[in-house]
Amino acid sequence: MPHSLPWSIQKSSLDKLATTVIPKFNAKMCALTTASAFIPQSEPSLSEFLEDLLELIDELPWKDSFVLVDNSFGAATSILWPMRERLAGAMVINAAGFFLDEYLGSVAHLQLEEAARKWSQDRLRPDRDIGSIADCLFCVCFTTKPEYLASVKEAWTNAVAVCDDEFWKLSAAHCSWLP
Repeated sequence: MPHSLPWSIQKSSLDKLATTVIPKFNAKMCALTTASAFIPQSEPSLSEFLEDLLELIDELPWKDSFVLVDNSFGAATSILWPMRERLAGAMVINAAGFFLDEYLGSVAHLQLEEAARKWSQDRLRPDRDIGSIADCLFCVCFTTKPEYLASVKEAWTNAVAVCDDEFWKLSAAHCSWLP
């Protein structure tokens, strides 16, 4: 459940994984999205979110061990330890919440902090200025091919324009959880 990527953007990649990789290992796949997570009316603390996420995973009908793929931008990575008895493995994607000490306080980190603060505030606004949010998000994106950034930004903007309140609540809370 990455905080900035709507399910519609992730779905095609996960569909490809489910149809090409998963069958080779006779495995099953389950994706937890903001639609499957409990998001309270008020902004949840990280510990409340993690408790709810662990409870949700515990309710899945899996008896055998499984591989957990964490794409939470680092927010949910700490659930790996309490789940260690059930896990056959784990893959952590996009663990951007973990920084070296020398990065904290750097100009780049200050830019990221400001973007996250503004991003969180904009997400909670009823009018959700998506253009402003996109500008914040894409000011911290890096690529070797800048021409791709415009098409990615357009796809993201179109996807978030139709996201429900649960996506926005989780997104705003997630921004406050990052260091």
